[in-house]
Amino acid sequence: MCIPLVNGYGDSYFNPDQEAQILLALAALLTNHDILKVGHNIKHDAYICFRDYGVVIEPIACTSIGCKMVLPDFPKRLAFACSIFTEIPYYKYMGGKAAGQAEIYDK
Repeated sequence: MCIPLVNGYGDSYFNPDQEAQILLALAALLTNHDILKVGHNIKHDAYICFRDYGVVIEPIACTSIGCKMVLPDFPKRLAFACSIFTEIPYYKYMGGKAAGQAEIYDK
């Protein structure tokens, strides 16, 4: 899930009241101990949330670390994990890179 807080020019996407509501709702979700938050390299995202907003995300589970534990001889990159654990083609290039620039792993 992605919630844009700024547009392509660095301007706020929402007005200040809307942005505050979004950030408070996200903080409530991310700090809820009854909900496990799972992500690829989520420790980085958790650090940014703490550094920028003072939000401590717990509990978390990192699929990047899990991939390295289960498949130590293979890459731990998101593209590789998507290629072997899902039927979804690698999609990160849709966020800005051209399709020809993205690393794509085939099964």
